[in-house]
Amino acid sequence: MEDLTGKQLGTYQIVAPLGEGGMAAVYRAYQPGMERYVALKVLHRQLAADPELSARFQLEARILD
Repeated sequence: MEDLTGKQLGTYQIVAPLGEGGMAAVYRAYQPGMERYVALKVLHRQLAADPELSARFQLEARILD
């Protein structure tokens, strides 16, 4: 996966990579509007096109919210 360090993703500023797995990469990111650092999980681009995997990823995000 492309390293997103230093890039803006939505309202998040990517600070550093934390790890990577089979489905996604996890980054440390800064959320300026909330003045906080968060862990941001980004689904691998090739997997995002798979509706089943994308739905599973979104469900995981809702559970953690």
